Amino acid sequence: MRRKSYINLIGCILFLCILFRIFCDVTYIFRNAGDDRNHMVGIKSENNLDMVYIGGSAAIVFWQPLRAWNDCGFTSYNLATNTIQAENIRAYMEYAEQYQDPDLYVIGVRAFQYYSDEQNEQGIRNGTDSMDITSVGRYRLLADYFSHRIVDDDTDMVSYYLDIAKYHTNMENLTYNAPWSFMHNRSKSMNKGWEWMDEYESIDMPVDFQTEERAELPDNDKAILRDLLDYCDSLGKDVLFVVCPYGISRQDYEKYNAIKDIIEARGYRFLNTNDYCVEMGVDYSTDFYNVNHMNLFGAKKYTEFLEKYICENYDMPDHRGEEEYLSWDADAERFFKEEKEHAEKVSGLISGSHSD
Repeated sequence: MRRKSYINLIGCILFLCILFRIFCDVTYIFRNAGDDRNHMVGIKSENNLDMVYIGGSAAIVFWQPLRAWNDCGFTSYNLATNTIQAENIRAYMEYAEQYQDPDLYVIGVRAFQYYSDEQNEQGIRNGTDSMDITSVGRYRLLADYFSHRIVDDDTDMVSYYLDIAKYHTNMENLTYNAPWSFMHNRSKSMNKGWEWMDEYESIDMPVDFQTEERAELPDNDKAILRDLLDYCDSLGKDVLFVVCPYGISRQDYEKYNAIKDIIEARGYRFLNTNDYCVEMGVDYSTDFYNVNHMNLFGAKKYTEFLEKYICENYDMPDHRGEEEYLSWDADAERFFKEEKEHAEKVSGLISGSHSD
């Protein structure tokens, strides 16, 4: 009798496991299947990353991992989603540690400059709705987010934790290939988290933005940053905090000065590359596609500057020529072919605007 009870119990457990697996797969199919999700789950498919660059759109279109590979021989990946929130950054590092063991993290700090106590649903969901349902870090991220933000009475918090409640009406996903490719929440980001943007805009060159003044940061902003630094300390790894070039204002620079003070007091490097745009050769009339983002011409200059800084200040390996990394050579060859095609498109936009 007891043996039969054990068999029934085991059968019940197996049935529940299968049911949960089906529930996960259905959830993954119904989720949005865009670039943000591809960047998040794509890191699982990479092997032996030396560096992970964490940020928002100011990572996705700025740092070119395959250029850095070609020039320096270290492997890197943009674990980045659009409109990233400050609370996401630690969670993304924890997520990266599940699948990789990088020697260096590069952290874009714009999320701290733009921080607000108000909710930003899309910014947080771009990350949480890409992570595995079983990820402990996902639930901790949501708990941190709601503990720091002003939560409206009509906020559907259940749909953050069980996102199938939000996406169950995405029936059209069943008819497309892309959502099905994410059924097991796995994918591959062909350019290691980098995305081409065939756009162009001439922006005004920032002037008189540099100052020694410090802005006052929101208390929650500082608390989230200090929590991130505590986590960095626990890892015992190199971490570089960066600001990429954009149409920066004096008020923004004051905030970055305050952020810099907190970071450097903890022993980490902080690099505001807006201070080096002349050295980079940045051309504000050709190198951007809006005031906040560079196009491929600007990204090339940014990557070449930052890769040199990294190699000079951190002990990065050079894997070029190693058999284990031959796929990176093939990916880089494809990347540079793509670059020529996209450069022609953007150059055409620039020429067209000058002829108008």
